[in-house]
Amino acid sequence: MKLVCPDCGRQYESGKFCLECGGKLKEVTPELVCPSCGYKAKSGKFCPECGTKLTEQIATVEETSNPKSVEHTFNEKDPRFAKYYDKKGFPRTIPQEERNVTIEELTLFANQDIAEAKMLLGYILMSNAKNEDTAFKAFNLLKEAEEAGDKFAYYLIGYFYYMGAEPLLEQDHSEAEKRMLEYYKEYENGDAAQLLAELYAFSTEKCDYKKALDYATIAAEDDECGGYLVLGSLYLNGWGIEKDVNKALENYKMAAALGDETAMNQIGIIYMGNEGIDENPEQSFYWFNEASKKNSAVGMYNLGYCYKNGYGTETDIEQAAEWFKKAAEQGYVDAMCDLGEYYQENLVDFNKAKMWYLKAAELGNAEAQNKLGVLYADIENDYKEAIKWYKKAMEQDNPWAYRNLGICYREGNGVKKNLKKAEELFSKASELGIEDAIDIKEDMISSQEDEDINMANSLLDEGKQKEAVAIYKELAKKGNARAQGNYGNCLLNAWGVKQNLKEGIVWLEKSANQDNEWACLRLAEAYLGWDYRGKSLQYDAEKAKECLSKALSLGADPEEVNHLALMTVPSVELSNIQINKNVKEKSVLGFEVVLKMVASRMIGRKLNLSAYCIPKNGDTSCLKTPGGRKYMNPATKEVTRSPQNCLYSEICKPRLSSTVWADYKFFIPYADILNHKAKWEETLVLIAWDQTNKKPELLACEEIPFSISCTTHTFRSNEWDFTLLSPKSKKRLVTVPKKTFSIVTTTPPQKREQSEIAKLPLNEIKKAANASYPKESLKSLAVATLKIAEVIEERLPNADVSYMVHPSEFDSSVNKEALPIHFLFKKDGTPVVAVVAVTSNGYNATHVIETADACKKNGIGYVRVFADGYYADWIQGWKLKSLSKSPWFVKEPVSQETIDFCKGWLVDRISEYL
Repeated sequence: MKLVCPDCGRQYESGKFCLECGGKLKEVTPELVCPSCGYKAKSGKFCPECGTKLTEQIATVEETSNPKSVEHTFNEKDPRFAKYYDKKGFPRTIPQEERNVTIEELTLFANQDIAEAKMLLGYILMSNAKNEDTAFKAFNLLKEAEEAGDKFAYYLIGYFYYMGAEPLLEQDHSEAEKRMLEYYKEYENGDAAQLLAELYAFSTEKCDYKKALDYATIAAEDDECGGYLVLGSLYLNGWGIEKDVNKALENYKMAAALGDETAMNQIGIIYMGNEGIDENPEQSFYWFNEASKKNSAVGMYNLGYCYKNGYGTETDIEQAAEWFKKAAEQGYVDAMCDLGEYYQENLVDFNKAKMWYLKAAELGNAEAQNKLGVLYADIENDYKEAIKWYKKAMEQDNPWAYRNLGICYREGNGVKKNLKKAEELFSKASELGIEDAIDIKEDMISSQEDEDINMANSLLDEGKQKEAVAIYKELAKKGNARAQGNYGNCLLNAWGVKQNLKEGIVWLEKSANQDNEWACLRLAEAYLGWDYRGKSLQYDAEKAKECLSKALSLGADPEEVNHLALMTVPSVELSNIQINKNVKEKSVLGFEVVLKMVASRMIGRKLNLSAYCIPKNGDTSCLKTPGGRKYMNPATKEVTRSPQNCLYSEICKPRLSSTVWADYKFFIPYADILNHKAKWEETLVLIAWDQTNKKPELLACEEIPFSISCTTHTFRSNEWDFTLLSPKSKKRLVTVPKKTFSIVTTTPPQKREQSEIAKLPLNEIKKAANASYPKESLKSLAVATLKIAEVIEERLPNADVSYMVHPSEFDSSVNKEALPIHFLFKKDGTPVVAVVAVTSNGYNATHVIETADACKKNGIGYVRVFADGYYADWIQGWKLKSLSKSPWFVKEPVSQETIDFCKGWLVDRISEYL
């Protein structure tokens, strides 16, 4: 049997792994082959074909020579140093209490140029190097020991090649692999296996998860901590093996049992929630605490995180800061950043905040670089320095840095104002997950576009129509709703552009589809047949009503909506009525009626004008039917084409939104009224009907009383007496129904009784603000709540507002631990806006976010007021001011102007929803 590497083909007599490439060796049975004729035999010593002696060959793998590595001649161990090795023969870790004495002892031997002493001293110094000088000294000692023939120095420098020790030694994973494989060949122990496992698992150049798994398994079987750690990483990430978080946890726990702080931290992170493992905050807190006991900076930072966020323990910002400080003092940059945030947000000590941010920023922490930039911008107004740090943070794709630099370009702070550049930065921040970046970008664009539209409106007023239209058109193409509406209106009216009703309607509809109420009103006008320089659209009352309803829902002025809505109701006005008597028409004597008739909103409808003569105390049932229609006499049941006493009827078809007949004339013969000798008193009734639908609708009516008589049957003019009479009574034969519509009612809502409106318990709030609290943050919240309540009492005295309302009152799905709403405003009994006081350190806590989300989900406005930090000057009554050419700050009172401005801002935000 032969041992062969399946990767490179090298053969060995013994061993488990290839010394050249690290591959796991496999057993292969050699074949018996005749070197002369090539005959292959299963057994025997000589070839049955030619008699030549058979030789052993491995058919599947090409015969190769031994590894190319240089054979090293190493010194024998000196018995004087036996106490410095562990049971496995490897230099042991020296306890802290023995370290100084050991270093003194070994220094004496190293000064005598003993290689083994230099190796041991270099190993101890390397294991505890806290600065470059110590690391440099350790490396030189190991290098001298290696050159003098010390075996362990040779292997330890292989570790330097793996980790990299610039400028002493460039990282070289190939050289590290060669030395580690030689080390493993000699000892075949778990310590050597764990080094190889780490190399194959974590090296980009030499990454081989299969080999990492093999060596890590050997190391774990030898109870080496590093083996368990590599196995944990492989199973946790699914590297070269099926992902199994439970097996990862088992291996990390084995490493933790050996006292490894890295494993303890990994266990804590897994218990924060991972695939196949239920979240367990208490276990996370326990393991982070165990790691911190081992003086792990990562463990200390993670423990601080738990105290800061109340994860697995009660929230304690002061304890969190203590642990952040311990971790920061060990050089952990994330802790430095969080410590700076603590000094800034909780203690409002900007000098110390700046100090810790600067430490972390100089060590490359992107979050600290961004926060340092914010501090320079907001506190010191040093935008040049702020921009420098924003750009450094952006090199690491910090999303907040993109957002904050975008604000600088938007406002022109420290750089030339450049909205296009700001837009690019906001877009990048949004891509990286900053939710409000896209809102800031859209607000900026909208604000700039509003300025452009306002300028275009001024140009239009000045008669510079073409310049105005050019601005409208450019913005309309970008999707601006106001510009689309204005451009469409210009197309309708031919203002600065060739008239195009069809295209104008298209742009108005685009604007209306973006909920522009002004565009909805203009569309309604167009559908009502508005006259645009002699042109108009086809009248469409239904479309007009749809547009008006939408405009009203978007907040349009009810009076304007009502005015336009009236135009959807057909109407006719009869006026200037004149009776010309004794008129002859085709030799027939009678009277002529001349009147003015105005028909509005009647395009496409049938307008019927009928004239009736009703005798005194006569039957008026005929007045219910237009002339020209079938009519049944109630007495005789006889059906005729026109109702009895209807002497004239004509159908008109108005062609304009408002059609006017200035001199409408028709003739009625006397004989049609009276055909026998007598004297009658009658009433001439003129009625305008909307005869479009099956059931006619009465639109207008005028009644003119008269008397008529004749003396003979010859019907000569001098035998007729036609006289107009004055009305004897206010009572009319016909009542015209009042036109109504259902677009909107302008009747104001009934005022609620004062007793029904919720009021604030101001005394209770004052008492809470004057109470003492174990934490300064709680005191800040109580004071802020009082300040907000005073603003409400002063400036919104009639508001319907409730104090301390839990969001579960309007959303049953909300967790009971969600933040109660300090002030909930209602309109007509419905919650419309919530005002909450938060600390600058806790505004993004889970219970606060849950309340904000509940408000958003239920359509309730959410106004956040900071109780501390540099956003709360008006509440604290003071602000920090930086001293000239100094990193220090002093407190100075806040001006009354600033306080009034902040109060006004709060009232405006609330009033938006009321």
